[in-house]
Amino acid sequence: MAQQTLKGTKNSQVVEKSSSNGEKKNRPITPLSELKPGEWGEVVAIKANLELKSRLLSMGLTSGTEVKVDKTAPLGDPMDILVRGYHLSLRIEEAEKICVKRIKK
Repeated sequence: MAQQTLKGTKNSQVVEKSSSNGEKKNRPITPLSELKPGEWGEVVAIKANLELKSRLLSMGLTSGTEVKVDKTAPLGDPMDILVRGYHLSLRIEEAEKICVKRIKK
């Protein structure tokens, strides 16, 4: 079972215990807003007030969900992400509150 420790919002680390040998690995956690178009991430946590967190969860941004940054507006706000087969536009302020770990696809 994984243990997670989230610190701050930028360039934090999550510590996971490997189930096979008990060895610890560090994986970088970053806000969704820092991913570039074409990059994938896996939702780890949402650090927002209850109202925003409930809204994001109801749109499918639950822990473990894979998301892809599809495109951003010319000035970077809003950003369009692909989540569970549909496109979702988020303001940068909202995307900053979604903690993800980058994944390779």
